[in-house]
Amino acid sequence: MKKNGLRILMLTGVLSSLCLAGNAQEAEEHSAGEGHFHKHSLSVLLAHVHIGNGQENGSFQGIQRPSWMIAYNYSFNEKWAIGLHGDIILETFSVERSGAQGEEGSDELLERDYPISLVGAGTFKPIEHLGIILGGGLEFDKSEAFGLFRIGLEPNLRLSKKVELILNLSYDIKIDAYDNWNLGFGISYGL
Repeated sequence: MKKNGLRILMLTGVLSSLCLAGNAQEAEEHSAGEGHFHKHSLSVLLAHVHIGNGQENGSFQGIQRPSWMIAYNYSFNEKWAIGLHGDIILETFSVERSGAQGEEGSDELLERDYPISLVGAGTFKPIEHLGIILGGGLEFDKSEAFGLFRIGLEPNLRLSKKVELILNLSYDIKIDAYDNWNLGFGISYGL
């Protein structure tokens, strides 16, 4: 738990520094006709999850699993948004529980069966085509649920007034469970 707390503290410090630097640089250079601002947006992404301490073929190794991500965001302005982000890993897998040792010194395995994550997230855009994501939520499957903390980057490329291509790179810390990287590619539609 101390290890996860230290990670969360470090990631929060880095994000805070980036946010403050972006706000200082902004200095009210805002014009109403610039960009295409939408209060609501819906995103769908096809993604891959990389789990560093997965078990496959009897040995611990990095494993990758496909997933879908969906996100709804409400934007307060062109810089700040909040939303609900969800994803589902499309396969079952075994993973070594972080920092856990069984009674006889053997590693404890978690069996995850199509886990679903729901994350309340805030997004800050320090520049026009990049979002920084910070949030927390739960990952659950039919057997067990874990709290999680997510930090990520989301570059985007505007295709039209309402449609953007987005790339999502995020890191999930699942408390007392395991950590994973997400890499997704998809489309965001502004409403």
